[in-house]
Amino acid sequence: MTESEMKIEEYTKIFHEIVQYGKEFSMDNSKMKDEEYIKVLREMLRHENELSNQRLTWMTTLNGLMFTALGFIWSGKYDPLTSMESDHILIAAFCILGFVISCSGLIALQMAEDAKKHFKKLWKDKNIQESEIPPIMGITLKGSLKHFLLPWNIIPWSLIVFWCLLFLLNFGSFVRDLK
Repeated sequence: MTESEMKIEEYTKIFHEIVQYGKEFSMDNSKMKDEEYIKVLREMLRHENELSNQRLTWMTTLNGLMFTALGFIWSGKYDPLTSMESDHILIAAFCILGFVISCSGLIALQMAEDAKKHFKKLWKDKNIQESEIPPIMGITLKGSLKHFLLPWNIIPWSLIVFWCLLFLLNFGSFVRDLK
């Protein structure tokens, strides 16, 4: 068997070794050439990007549905100054759910970023030329503020802050109604 005639089982074994982030990755160079290794990592990177897109889409869609539900509550009989206790409970439930969904989305998106960093480390550990390593994005940003302002970072944090502020506003209105 030549190096380019690897069976699917061998590729699968290599995939499993590569994704074990906490373990030292080792590969028998007689089985896979650098070009094949690069191709495998690029496919894994493409897959991780697709997962990031799906996670961000689901998070924003679910939050959008909850914003719509809150709009229905507020457009009806709900008045923040004269609301009833059941409205406060419902709004608090939406805030908690929105907070949990946004935190979950943030964690999943940060895990995807960590995976992308891990892929770059694997390329470097294999001593593959820097020019052969594809950039994670078309441009690499320097600085933590620019990185924080990227959509997969700022959107989850914005939603988390929004849900917390809405919860506090709702709680304050509830306390005022008790008086």
